[in-house]
Amino acid sequence: MSEKSPVSEDLELDHDEKFQSRSYRVQVVAWVLLLLFLVAGVLGIFGSGPLSDAEAGRSGDVIRAEYERFGRLDTPLLTKVFVGRGGADADGRVRLWVSKNYLDQVAGEQITPLPEATLTAADHSVFVFQLTDAQQPVDVVFYLNTETMGRLHGQIGLVGRPDTLQIKQFIYP
Repeated sequence: MSEKSPVSEDLELDHDEKFQSRSYRVQVVAWVLLLLFLVAGVLGIFGSGPLSDAEAGRSGDVIRAEYERFGRLDTPLLTKVFVGRGGADADGRVRLWVSKNYLDQVAGEQITPLPEATLTAADHSVFVFQLTDAQQPVDVVFYLNTETMGRLHGQIGLVGRPDTLQIKQFIYP
């Protein structure tokens, strides 16, 4: 015995093809944006990853730096400066300068090794390191804390040398 279902085959449903088309496009755009954010995160745009590490200078240069391209507000930021052979003065001192505009945007938590002296000029600060051997390379590590959001630009160099490194970073909230 076959019973008829109480549901009518003539249901009247409103179709708004324009709305459905727009809704589908919005969903596709949302999925694409979500995928882009996911890929950006994996690559290091929002933290650590292959795109987050940056270098200024080249291997073999008298001075070069490795730093984090992206950081977060009020979190530690690491900048390593490598001074190669010939970077010291005749008296065995390395005089490393950092631009004031960069230092104004970060707080210096620690510098390793400790500088023998810190000198301040109008547009930069000079950190002086005494070496036991003037031909010995030295690695200087700046542990910084970010104080502003947005772009950070700075320069690092050696006193009396034309080599200047450009540091470009972006700080997220």
